[in-house]
Amino acid sequence: MAEESQGSYIQSLRRTFRGTTRVKESEKDTELYLVQCMTEIGGLARKFISPSHRGVPDQICCFPNGIVVFVEIKSEGKKPPDYQLREHLRLRTCKQLVEVVSTKTEVDTIIAKYNSVVNTED
Repeated sequence: MAEESQGSYIQSLRRTFRGTTRVKESEKDTELYLVQCMTEIGGLARKFISPSHRGVPDQICCFPNGIVVFVEIKSEGKKPPDYQLREHLRLRTCKQLVEVVSTKTEVDTIIAKYNSVVNTED
């Protein structure tokens, strides 16, 4: 998809109201929005696939300040199943940051939360 058309597509996804009925955000819409937001702040969002481990988070987000966050993306209103929650716990036990998002507002919240943090490990 061309850069221009991808940007306009992302903008069209932000329109979540049709008349007075709210349209639920899909997992794909939220994931595209996360990738776009990370790119806009100068960070990276990479699809995370682990053939030998079921339940790993969907994206690895590398913020420009050096913070790395594993992000699980769900359709609006959905929660991760138990096997994904167990994998999140394994990552957190290893001192990794794990977030679950299901809306663009939640994406905005984690971007603001981690992009404003100063990494003191440098």
